[in-house]
Amino acid sequence: MKQTSVHNHIQPIRFNGSYFANKSLLARSYGVNPRTFLQRLRHGVPIVESLKSNRPPQKGLGCFFNGKVFNNIAELAHEYGVTPDALRSRIKNNWPLEEALELIPRKPKLDSRSLIVNNKKYRSIKEVSKSFGLDPDVVKNRFVQYGSIQAAVSPIFDLYASPLLLSTFKPVYFHRKIYPSMNALINSLINSGMITASSLAAFISALAEFTERVDFSSYASLGEMALSHSVPMPKSIASFNQFIDLLHQQVFGYQFDMLFHLHMNFILNCDEFVFSFLGKANLATSPLYKI
Repeated sequence: MKQTSVHNHIQPIRFNGSYFANKSLLARSYGVNPRTFLQRLRHGVPIVESLKSNRPPQKGLGCFFNGKVFNNIAELAHEYGVTPDALRSRIKNNWPLEEALELIPRKPKLDSRSLIVNNKKYRSIKEVSKSFGLDPDVVKNRFVQYGSIQAAVSPIFDLYASPLLLSTFKPVYFHRKIYPSMNALINSLINSGMITASSLAAFISALAEFTERVDFSSYASLGEMALSHSVPMPKSIASFNQFIDLLHQQVFGYQFDMLFHLHMNFILNCDEFVFSFLGKANLATSPLYKI
């Protein structure tokens, strides 16, 4: 009777003090194409040499999660028992990090066929757009980006949007993200449907009390941060993430990979205020409640 051979490349392997589910995973962790790695091994190349890549090693590109710094996404993935490829794909598709790492169950996808606005159900994006006198492409893009059809047709959508950044803007932090200004945070809450036309006035009033209580005027502006940390002043939203990335590098000594931002003490933390006003339960179901 012919004995079935065991495929070595799918067996667990230990290297450099760490265990890997298989050789392909080991290769990817060191930035080497798995096929190239296996071919080198078959030709008798030592494992250390087989793991050498012509590309620069992925060192210094870090991320911070659950109180720990990881050098790269692969390291974060291994810590929580998922494959780096799966984690990268999930992050690319805007999964919340807890779901991407399989720490909590994946929430069901939004059903674009069930469009309910003000308790009325619509059959399509085109129908709801026509009802509110909006361009269907605009409504579709808003819905895909923010996941809220109610917000996508809201008359206050993008009410606080500002394409250009001024040096006097004061960045704020909320739920693992830094916004270039308080207005930018309000705009994101509007676009995600967490603030509506009926709740906007109350939110602005509570926000005014909060900023006065914490002396928001004493916090650093974009221009002051750029000057004190020798980082180029961002002129637009597109360059803001790079600005924050460089700030992270200056303050923490790590180049973060922008999965999320880390709070810095010269930036106002709005977590407690927003969670208190809007309610943590409601935020947990919002598309804004992501990495």
